Amino acid sequence: MKQKLILMMGVPGSGKSTYAKKYLDEKTVIISRDSLREMIRGEYIFNPTYEHLIKDIDRYAIRKALEEGFSVIVDETNIFREARMSMAYFAKSLGVEVWLIWVIADVETAKSRRRVETKSESYNDGEWDVIIDNHDGMLQSPQDDEISMYSFFKIIKNS
Repeated sequence: MKQKLILMMGVPGSGKSTYAKKYLDEKTVIISRDSLREMIRGEYIFNPTYEHLIKDIDRYAIRKALEEGFSVIVDETNIFREARMSMAYFAKSLGVEVWLIWVIADVETAKSRRRVETKSESYNDGEWDVIIDNHDGMLQSPQDDEISMYSFFKIIKNS
């Protein structure tokens, strides 16, 4: 099986993590900033003080896993085109196939899912609603020139 970098994309609560697990096998790892946040603080807390460290650990883990021959699922929102393309160029420089899987859920469904998750005690429902609205507003849809970079592009409507 050819080595892959699989970029999951979507707002919080869209179902990215659930779908990411469907692509998991013995030679594939999932790297998630949410898991790293939990790892360094003992619980999920988004704190801007730690985000530079989280990003550095995330990028190192992705690079190291690819260099070690693993396929990598990047389970993040990946809402910014520039960040997606940067990861895609890097993976391609290593000869790795790049996939983009965009999980779309309507905003109200995403909010509802987030309310039942127990991932974070650090935000209340109203704060999660604002976070999801902000992500939805900032999400940069892939355009044709970006889509052409991917070996595989799939949109999953998860409402």
